[in-house]
Amino acid sequence: MIDNQNAIQRQYDEIIATNYDRDSRNILASSFQRGIIHLQNTNLFDSKTPFQVLDIGIGTGSFLAQISSLSKGGVKLFGLDVSEKMLDIAHKKNPNLTTVVGSAANTNYQNSLDSSTNY
Repeated sequence: MIDNQNAIQRQYDEIIATNYDRDSRNILASSFQRGIIHLQNTNLFDSKTPFQVLDIGIGTGSFLAQISSLSKGGVKLFGLDVSEKMLDIAHKKNPNLTTVVGSAANTNYQNSLDSSTNY
């Protein structure tokens, strides 16, 4: 299992990360839009106090950047991804992002959250 995870991590770090945001077929953008609509329906963006969101498989952080821009009361962003390179890109989009390199199957995240996503 670890060798497989290392192979996947290497593919994302060395090949996929630099091209991830190109999304020429608009697949990521449409998925993100569905996630935003879902969160808008929960009224989370209308909160006057900061809320916490964990994005599992954060990629390059585009979805969390959208969440941050829509939040009226502020948001604390957390991200989990197997690719350190993806997280480096995500930090450029979200400077206050807290991240963990790893797999959702092997994480021990214990903080209280208002929402978790996987878009």
